[in-house]
Amino acid sequence: ILLITHDLASARWLADRILVLYPGRVVEQGPGDEVIAAPAHPYTRALLAAVAGAGRRPVAAPPAALARADAQAAGCPFAARCPERLEACLRSDPGPRRLGRRLVRCHLHPAGAPAATD
Repeated sequence: ILLITHDLASARWLADRILVLYPGRVVEQGPGDEVIAAPAHPYTRALLAAVAGAGRRPVAAPPAALARADAQAAGCPFAARCPERLEACLRSDPGPRRLGRRLVRCHLHPAGAPAATD
């Protein structure tokens, strides 16, 4: 069964594995409990912050100029909204990186050897 939802709290109880997509591509994937307990990608954290009673701070919308620039940028697609954005996020799109039993596309995590994708 494939469940598509923005409600990661529900997905945690219904899925063994969670894949988080931002716009149309996987930015984080792994065992559901691990993704929920320690989200590695800022977008995953933003989705969890949107859950009622989660106690997490939501991610603010980007300034209009940055949002327009983001549409043409070669960097990370989430950079315009990311509260943890690095300079590298504006220059290059991170490939998948292994983080334990998970994969994450984010410059916040050491590159090491790129992870193979299935």
